[in-house]
Amino acid sequence: MKNTKKGVTELIAYVLLISLAIALSILVYNWLRFYVLPHEPKACPDGVSLIIQEYSCVSGNINITVRNKGLFKIDGYLIKINNKVDHAGKPEGLPVYLLASVSLPSPLNPSEMHSGDYPYKDLYGRVVEIEIEPFRKQENKIVYCDKSAARQIVRSVDCS
Repeated sequence: MKNTKKGVTELIAYVLLISLAIALSILVYNWLRFYVLPHEPKACPDGVSLIIQEYSCVSGNINITVRNKGLFKIDGYLIKINNKVDHAGKPEGLPVYLLASVSLPSPLNPSEMHSGDYPYKDLYGRVVEIEIEPFRKQENKIVYCDKSAARQIVRSVDCS
């Protein structure tokens, strides 16, 4: 009698090898598709515009009033300040201190205003520039509108 089991075991080995290769390729594909497939980064629409309407400094607080001059609703904004000046007395660099992150209870519609008092710390020194950077909530994520940031040079504001 001849041994016919040798051909069957080789066939099972090839089937298992091919099955393993297919399973590994599916695993690698699913793992890599998140790294390779492009996804659109969230961005603010071009019509977002927030301006500083007025500002004042009263007893250690900066009062800032902003107006939505854009075409879209704003869900909040960041307030940054700069206290560095160059040799000519102009603001040097970008505003570096984050004074406040304001999340509005209801969106600020176009042409509406929002005002607030924000505590000012003595370690900042004299304020020479204020920057307002709006943000929106899109698909339950906050999207910062850095291209729509409004900067205003302020004159002689000392809140200490």
